[in-house]
Amino acid sequence: MQTELTTVAENPVSQNAFNGPLFVVGMWRSGTSLLYALLNQHPQIALMYEGDLPLMWPLFLGRKSKSDWPERWEFWNSALSRHQLQRGKIPSQVAGLRAATELAYRQYSGDAIWG
Repeated sequence: MQTELTTVAENPVSQNAFNGPLFVVGMWRSGTSLLYALLNQHPQIALMYEGDLPLMWPLFLGRKSKSDWPERWEFWNSALSRHQLQRGKIPSQVAGLRAATELAYRQYSGDAIWG
C-alpha cells in the first residue's frame, strides 16, 4: 500500500484554513525552542521569539495604553529592533494589550501565521 504526503502548498483548501495566532507553549527544557525554530523555518509561519509583550500588561491598564509603551517594550527586551519592527507603524495609543500584541505580531509576520 502506497501513501502520499500532501504539503500545505499542494493543498489549496488547507492553505488559508488557519491564519493565527499560533502559540508554542511548554515546560522549560522540554524542546519548545527547537519546535519554535523548526516551525519558524516554514515560509507560512512567522513566530516572534520572546516578544513577551503580554508581560508588560501594567502599561495597558484602564481604557487606554500608556503613550510610550513601544519605547518601554524596546528598552525592556529589544523586541522591536530584534524583530525589525518599524516603530513608525506602531501607534502609541491602542485599545489595550490584546490590540497591541496582535498589531505587533501581525506586523512581524506579514501574511504568515503569526504568534
